[in-house]
Amino acid sequence: MSTRQTVVLLLMLLAIALDNCFGAMDRKVIEKGLKTHDRALHIKDGWMRDPYIILAPDGYYYLTGTTPLPNDPRRIDHTYNTTLGRTSIVGYRMSLWRSPDLIHWEDLGAPYSLKDGIWYQQQPDRFNEVDESNWRLWTPELHFFDGKWVIVHTSPSPVTGANIPIANRH
Repeated sequence: MSTRQTVVLLLMLLAIALDNCFGAMDRKVIEKGLKTHDRALHIKDGWMRDPYIILAPDGYYYLTGTTPLPNDPRRIDHTYNTTLGRTSIVGYRMSLWRSPDLIHWEDLGAPYSLKDGIWYQQQPDRFNEVDESNWRLWTPELHFFDGKWVIVHTSPSPVTGANIPIANRH
């Protein structure tokens, strides 16, 4: 590899590293991207896989995704989760944020966890057998259907499968 190629490669790696260090994009960059629909936008800081955003009837955007537990410090400072299994930082609660504009986000906490689902009621022995630190809630989605909130998610542990709980409140 030539010296020039090495320098270019190092500059590219530096640019990628700096992009990951500085967090969410500037408001003006996000606004432009929302108008042009020509790029991916880093709209919120924090560790999240499988992001899901819905525009609800109340005019707010709601964001959820696969995340660590709300009080886990790695939620903010752990850039990459390169593995699953025992070293995974994925939690068992569905975190939720809302925004009027996809720029300013309000943390709504974790309104749902695996303990709220049907599996916890129907298979309590399985939940008792698996340490809570190994429970996982993956790929949550939030939908508003027929006047009710519907959550869809999967889980590899303590019970493997999909779940579709329906909220009793609006």
